[in-house]
Amino acid sequence: MNRDLTRRLNQIVGRVTDPEFLSSKGLANEIAYHIFDYPARDEIQLREHLPKIWRALERNQPPLRFQHFDLYEEMLNYLEQRNLLHRVLEIDQAETDIEVLNKVRSAVNEEKLTRYLSEHHDLEAQQIIFLSGAGKARPVIRCSALLTSLHSLTGETPVVLFFPGDYDGASFRIFGETGESSDSNYYRAFRLITEG
Repeated sequence: MNRDLTRRLNQIVGRVTDPEFLSSKGLANEIAYHIFDYPARDEIQLREHLPKIWRALERNQPPLRFQHFDLYEEMLNYLEQRNLLHRVLEIDQAETDIEVLNKVRSAVNEEKLTRYLSEHHDLEAQQIIFLSGAGKARPVIRCSALLTSLHSLTGETPVVLFFPGDYDGASFRIFGETGESSDSNYYRAFRLITEG
């Protein structure tokens, strides 16, 4: 177990229930997007801890209206609702990885996924939106493009993205990747919890 990660995870509830966080004060009119980055090797630890966060937020007084989306599960839900999941699963195994990725991305991408979320959930009625599953949804869904697409649908609602990699305030490096395989530059988010 990563003790450093445990310390940071244990700070989340206090941070997101802070009235300044909920009102997005102190962000100098920036978008209320926050990244909780963590080592990808500790994915299981994060997944096991998330239900503790949800229970604590449900017990909070006053209760918070929040929504959690697992990006991979929502991507599958989108494909299934559009009757596309079976087509994606039947893609010819003889095709190259790039061809398969292009076909899957033509069926679902960041804009389609965020539109789907907004059609099925009242995003602006939430006080906080949490996103996880970024590693499972990669490379179909890229975090920088998802957040850009999501912005027009969330208004001033704070969004917290759990990210398996590094976010340095300027770019995402999923799974510690660098170069072309890393996500695009994204300067509009803040780290939710800094070290320790």
